[in-house]
Amino acid sequence: MAVLFFAIYAGFAVYRVIGFAPAFVTMVLITLSAALLADRYNSIAIATLGLLGGFATPLVLGGDAAGSGGTTQAPVNAGLYLYFLVLNAGTYVLARRKGWWKFGGVGLAAGFLAPVIVASSALPHPPAAGVYYLVLSLSTLALSLSMAVPRLAWAALVGGFLLHLGGAGLSNAPLFTLGYYGVITLAAVLVAERHDWKGVAIAATVAGSFLIWTTRVLPVTGFLYLAVVGGACLVAAIRRQWLWADMMALLATGASAAVIVLDAGQPEFATMLPLIGGTTVLFLVFSLTTTLTSRQHTEQRLQTAIVAAAVYAGQLFLILGAERRDALAIAAIALAVYHLLISRVVLARAFPSLTVLVLLGLAVTALTVAIPIKLQQEAIPLAWAVEGAVLAGAAYRTRNLWAGRAAALVGFLVALRVVVVETPAIAGAGLVLTAPGIALLAAIFSLALGGRLVGTLPWESEQEQLLGPGLGALAAALLLWWGGWEIDGGFKRVAAEAVASGARQATLSVWFTLYGFGLVVVGIMRNWAMARWAGIGLLGITILKVFIVDLAQVEVVFRILSLAVLGGLLLLASLVYNRHRERLSSSQDVSGSHR
Repeated sequence: MAVLFFAIYAGFAVYRVIGFAPAFVTMVLITLSAALLADRYNSIAIATLGLLGGFATPLVLGGDAAGSGGTTQAPVNAGLYLYFLVLNAGTYVLARRKGWWKFGGVGLAAGFLAPVIVASSALPHPPAAGVYYLVLSLSTLALSLSMAVPRLAWAALVGGFLLHLGGAGLSNAPLFTLGYYGVITLAAVLVAERHDWKGVAIAATVAGSFLIWTTRVLPVTGFLYLAVVGGACLVAAIRRQWLWADMMALLATGASAAVIVLDAGQPEFATMLPLIGGTTVLFLVFSLTTTLTSRQHTEQRLQTAIVAAAVYAGQLFLILGAERRDALAIAAIALAVYHLLISRVVLARAFPSLTVLVLLGLAVTALTVAIPIKLQQEAIPLAWAVEGAVLAGAAYRTRNLWAGRAAALVGFLVALRVVVVETPAIAGAGLVLTAPGIALLAAIFSLALGGRLVGTLPWESEQEQLLGPGLGALAAALLLWWGGWEIDGGFKRVAAEAVASGARQATLSVWFTLYGFGLVVVGIMRNWAMARWAGIGLLGITILKVFIVDLAQVEVVFRILSLAVLGGLLLLASLVYNRHRERLSSSQDVSGSHR
């Protein structure tokens, strides 16, 4: 058979005694004979030889004529790809009949590479090339399905995606190209789900999602495509209980959706509706599916739901832009309402408690994000503090630890916002009890209330038992902070700088002393060691301030005032401490009461 192949080639290309048509027909008959003999003698070697000869027939015959400068006798047209397709069909049948998956892999690889060799001759490709690659990829996936060989599935992905992406038969029609990628992706996911090939499904979904970057389709079409391919992988992951496959599909489709949004730029609000609708559909596919299937592998499914909400929020920010604050606030509130409604549904259907808590946490997070978007300056920490107090109240009534943790987190956000952002506003106002100061005072009260309620929860670890006292300590520190800035602003308003400087320092010392004394008294009355030591520490700092700052800068009357108030309160503190010393010493032996 090898001699026959070379003899026909030599008669056509070297000696010119055989025309193109007889040579082509003869080589095809040799290939067919090889297939029959391979089946008769059960020989994979004969089958491989005949297969390679069959693919080489049109290449060596047509390529020689084109290279010799004559008229091309085998132009690249639909008939050539049909011939390749027939060879691949024979390969599929013989491999399936004999169980030769390696032979099938060799034949299908030759089917992928033959058009690449044709492309190297600079001959034009017909539109049928894309159809050929699609049929060949699906045939390879079908063979992998019937023979349960994952290597064939990987070969279908590599051949179907990379060679088409490289330009061999790439269609200029974006919809055709998108459909081509989508069909291969969906087929690969279905085959992978059948044989539990998690890696094939993830690779197909990631590649199919990212390849949308090479097409120029309408945003709506792109979002629907991503929803279909991502949803297919998501369903397969749930049915096969693949962990993290749904997360990978979400990240791949989310990144591709972000590229679509960035390509669209910043259009007018009316033209944003298709983008918003597309991202919403993609978000609902992952959010609803993972939430409603969270009875099994609850933590992993809910992590996907959380990331889906974060990706959706980021996409909305890209679409709307930072300048559309009202629209962003409405979107955040809508996201919170959505998670509240879903939490009611899963609560009624007796889902795991973690599912309800995560949904409520996402709703609270969305509201927390909406506050600084919609409100301004001093209203932000106030709204956050009220939200934290409400969460603490809910945790107190339901004894829910997750709500308590959320309340503590919001409280820490309040403190961070006040120190970093609101302090310049309070300092620049120059008024006693300004609007920022009043808002901060109300936030401090809400924070203290939240700390009190959180402290009553049945925490399991010693670290979490400090959340309630920690919120109370933050409230106390912010109250000290507030008083200092109010005093500073008041003196800036009512007196000249030269006069106000000394009086301000003395008044601050009096405020610090009173506050430290109050902490000591509260710590003794309530048996809170943390408050006692904080008060003692503040009194020590005030002593240093009086001797280093006040006595050096202020006038005589303010020096006397600072020393008198400080000394008197220190005496009172020592008397109170000595009077209750025995009770404090005995309480230290009681477990859990010494805080």
